[in-house]
Amino acid sequence: MAPRIAISGKSGCGATTATRLVSEALGIPLYNFTIRDLAKERGTTLEILQRKALSDGGAIDYEIDRRQVNFAVSESACVVGTRLAIWLDDKRVLSKLGALQEPEFDFKFWLSTPLQERAKRIAQRESRQYSEALAATQKRDEENAQRYSRLYGINVDSLPFGTVEIDTTTHNAQQVSRIIIDCVEKKTLRKLKV
Repeated sequence: MAPRIAISGKSGCGATTATRLVSEALGIPLYNFTIRDLAKERGTTLEILQRKALSDGGAIDYEIDRRQVNFAVSESACVVGTRLAIWLDDKRVLSKLGALQEPEFDFKFWLSTPLQERAKRIAQRESRQYSEALAATQKRDEENAQRYSRLYGINVDSLPFGTVEIDTTTHNAQQVSRIIIDCVEKKTLRKLKV
């Protein structure tokens, strides 16, 4: 089996690590290109690009999402891990991107983690004060949700059918990747909450 896997979640949920671990374990290519990566590529900060994305008519989001779709379409097996990965095959997204081909994901995973836990992880990762990370993470969540709703008509709190939701509060990165790999190996396509 050559699976195409989509992994999504909000900032600090562990999607980047899970994407890497799953890719390594299954020996398939990964793509995890985010607004943070685009900021680095453009020589600016995440905060500046995030602000710009609020008023650029979708140009930044469309560029990031188009790259993800193109990657997923070009690979017979892959792991795509970004905020919108589980929606990249949605007709609303594809029509906005002008995609000629639709990526077909065999498995979709949403990594859920409460805001406070995600802010704690981000504070540790970025050596910031917890209160600062909490405020920034909450603001980013709200801005992302508003943008995705405005650009694509997507509600990020309503998961696509067939998405497996994994609580990363109670599972570490290795456990999360093991759950994903087990689902893929057992061809678990039904919606379940782990």
